[in-house]
Amino acid sequence: MTPAVATGTNRPLGSQGSSASWTASKRTIKNIFHMFIEAVPEARQITRGHTDLDHLPEDVVCSRELYARFAGFLVEQYKIKDGQRLKVNTARNYLNYAIQAGSDRFKANGAPATRLFFTCTDIGSNAEPAVWLQGLRRQMHRALFGHAVEEGACLDQSAAPVYLEHIKRISRALVMEGSQEALARRFTLMNLWISAGRASEVQWSTYDTTLKWDAEFENAGQAWAQMKTGREKLVVWVPGVDRHRCIYAAHGDYLATTRPMYNSDRTDNWMLPELHRAGAVRAVLTSYLRCAARGVATKKYEAVACDVPQTTTAGGIRPGAAICLQAVCQQSSPPPPLDTS
Repeated sequence: MTPAVATGTNRPLGSQGSSASWTASKRTIKNIFHMFIEAVPEARQITRGHTDLDHLPEDVVCSRELYARFAGFLVEQYKIKDGQRLKVNTARNYLNYAIQAGSDRFKANGAPATRLFFTCTDIGSNAEPAVWLQGLRRQMHRALFGHAVEEGACLDQSAAPVYLEHIKRISRALVMEGSQEALARRFTLMNLWISAGRASEVQWSTYDTTLKWDAEFENAGQAWAQMKTGREKLVVWVPGVDRHRCIYAAHGDYLATTRPMYNSDRTDNWMLPELHRAGAVRAVLTSYLRCAARGVATKKYEAVACDVPQTTTAGGIRPGAAICLQAVCQQSSPPPPLDTS
């Protein structure tokens, strides 16, 4: 048996994220908190002039009034650059971060009253501080929702769904163009569609560790890594009813036009190596969806342009696939027997 070895460089891990986006978000929240203290005299009095979220005194970070006023600032006063209010989840996340910053510093070794206050961050807690924070979050939700209704703002900020018919049209257009690039894009989009996955997930597909056999449907499948949740899910490759909706046809065309990708040393065997190396995966996938959209098609694909929404984004594949699945289940499932008891 080969003895175990240690390789690479040791890097200490923290309790919070360290990605560039998370670092930027923390910087934004700290700047907003500083703005809040400068703009609200009552808050400045509570913090005794301290404006740095990471250096507030212990008695200050336990002030319910401070967080209530910060929540009010986020809901009523703070506007993003284009003059719009924060979205509900964004505002609540900003409040959560402000409280968590104090919890990280004092929950473990603070005074008894401090430790009790920060039980508000305990998931599923019914302690009085947790009930208070839940109520504050609900009030933020109601207030921001009410403002959105009054101001005629869009209540649903999610991406517009991409439906199976859209995927079929794009697939057909890419096949008609016929280049190696087009067929690679087609397989990538088809792979993402059948998984109903987040845009970033498809980049983690490999030929070594993710391909599996599903005994129930007697088809190949992939174990997809869901980086956001830290879990795996099995996606079964069920054949489509025609070549423009079939993952096997798309995969076959891709293999026939792409250089050999398998490495015998079992390293870097990514199913979509170019996408795996791409930086902004969601933006790349969105460009794949729009490259043959009539009106915004790139020059290479103008001759095969198809009718799909010009504003289509990769984020719309997940909700579109979910809606299609629900509709199919509703149409194909027999009604349940009546309960005559």
